Amino acid sequence: MVDLVGLASIEDKDKFKVAQEAFQAQCRAESMIRASHSLLSIIHSMKLLLLLSDETQIANRRDVELKKVQAESDDTQKKVAALLDELLHPSTSETRQDAAMDTS
Repeated sequence: MVDLVGLASIEDKDKFKVAQEAFQAQCRAESMIRASHSLLSIIHSMKLLLLLSDETQIANRRDVELKKVQAESDDTQKKVAALLDELLHPSTSETRQDAAMDTS
């Protein structure tokens, strides 16, 4: 920044010197802009990292969801096993009712 102010000083300058200093000022300003964009990008990445990397909370939510899904899976397996057992091994009372209905 101090260099930019120094380049802007007015002295006995010819056209070449003025053009050269203008180019230097432009290059330094562009360099400062690139550095500020880079800094903004780093800040944005750090904010995202802070927001999204709460690993303990994510792990806890994942564990709760896993337990919920496992409980649902176990419940469904028990229901399917009971239905399959009923289909493969009908109870004797149902067999008697079916036989009574057939004779009627």
